[in-house]
Amino acid sequence: MALAIATTVLNPASNFVAWLDYHLQRCDVILLYLDDPAKQPIFEQLCGDRRVRLFAGATDAPTMSPPNRLMLRQISNLKHAIALLLHPQQLRELQDGGGAGEADAKHARNARSKDVQRDESDSHDAGWLLHIDQDKILYEDADNTTTTSSGSSWRTRSNVGHVVFTNHEAIPVAQESQDPFIDCIWFTLNQNSVPFMAYGNGKPALRISPGVEPDGVHRFKGYQGSAITLPIRTTAGGTEEQPVLLHYPYPSFMMWAAKFRLYGAFSNYWLDEENCPDMLVFMLESRDVIQAAIARDDWTNAKHFSKRGFLARQQSNKVWTLA
Repeated sequence: MALAIATTVLNPASNFVAWLDYHLQRCDVILLYLDDPAKQPIFEQLCGDRRVRLFAGATDAPTMSPPNRLMLRQISNLKHAIALLLHPQQLRELQDGGGAGEADAKHARNARSKDVQRDESDSHDAGWLLHIDQDKILYEDADNTTTTSSGSSWRTRSNVGHVVFTNHEAIPVAQESQDPFIDCIWFTLNQNSVPFMAYGNGKPALRISPGVEPDGVHRFKGYQGSAITLPIRTTAGGTEEQPVLLHYPYPSFMMWAAKFRLYGAFSNYWLDEENCPDMLVFMLESRDVIQAAIARDDWTNAKHFSKRGFLARQQSNKVWTLA
């Protein structure tokens, strides 16, 4: 069963190529939506002749702060990916084509057009769409046959239409890192007593079928079949069965600081709506600390803050490791 990954990118991470190569062992094609189309030459060079297709991302909410407008743009980009994948012939063309720089612009025009005619009788084999960002990896076997505790692969279970992958959060390292996937080997377990620094509600995969659409950035709706969350259970030894999502939101001090520099002075509310308060305490505190450091040109307090926050995760007694 074919699998496509869709992600919206701002800037390439230092380990972006490693992220591509890891997931291309597990999926058929990666759809990259560029939040800044001017950076296409950079991404083209990095992607080379890999099975990656680049698209100009959505431009929703240009006046919103970066983290809020990014969510809206991700939703629009996922709608484009779904429309594209509803046409299996287009998916096959994407898989069979050349490198990222050779992406055919007609796919983007057709998929965004309101006049696209979907052949519903031919969409049953359109496969799966996984939505993850470049700071996450889907940790599973490379042979695409990773099994759940019930003994069947999530991608081949005909009764399943939606999968949410539980995410564990990488514990930051003391030194700077060029490749967190190598350097960060300890993770705070999901539903641990220690709150995550970022979110803990996972990321979804969807079996493509007519009528499906994003339900925010962590779920889909309108799918056919049942919904499951993976991993289904924890083994007796305390380690999670695969597959599981590994999230590297703030792998080191410099990466944490760079992310909140980019985010800027965002509001206390998701999508700037007062009925949707941002409950991620570490995120809000990080915003304030970084804004103060920029204003004063003094990073002493920011370093102390991050050290305390990172240390709390390192001292947790409920962690999971790749080692």
